[in-house]
Amino acid sequence: MELSVSFTFAAAHRLPLHRGRCFNMHGHNYRLVVTVAGEPDPLTGMVMDFADLEGTVERAAVARMRGACLNDFIDTPTAENICAWAWDRLAPAVPGLARLVLYETERYWVTRAAPAAVPGAAGPP
Repeated sequence: MELSVSFTFAAAHRLPLHRGRCFNMHGHNYRLVVTVAGEPDPLTGMVMDFADLEGTVERAAVARMRGACLNDFIDTPTAENICAWAWDRLAPAVPGLARLVLYETERYWVTRAAPAAVPGAAGPP
């Protein structure tokens, strides 16, 4: 079962290696959807408490991005790199993290998903 929480934040960025209009400083109203996967706890009936997930994501990633110039801490803040930056902070903090979807606009978004388990594949040594 999957559980998701959506976050919104405004942030500025520029793409210094891009030759299009995104070379110039500009901003977006981003939306980040964080999804965890797991089985509901038999006692609580929850995969995870929505409020716990919300607080963890806010502290680990969203608070840093909200109202920020993303270039201050992400070298080339493309949607892909912003999503990867968030994943790197959330993966250790959010048990069962399955997917991040970062919307730069309602028409443009990127998705990062946890690697799928491969049947028969060996685990870590």
